[in-house]
Amino acid sequence: MEKGKIDNKYRKVLLMSQRVKQIRNGARPRVSLPGCRATRIAREEVERGLIGFDYVIPSPKEKR
Repeated sequence: MEKGKIDNKYRKVLLMSQRVKQIRNGARPRVSLPGCRATRIAREEVERGLIGFDYVIPSPKEKR
């Protein structure tokens, strides 16, 4: 899988929900949408490709 490529709608929702939490906890938004809620801001950031992620596969030792 390519780094940061959103390959399905479920991963997109997970990414947006994590970003909403970050914004609500004080993270600075990467887009300016006055009067919009954190959910709308996070969606816009993800759709514009401003938010990325790394897909990490845990090692067998971490699964225990």
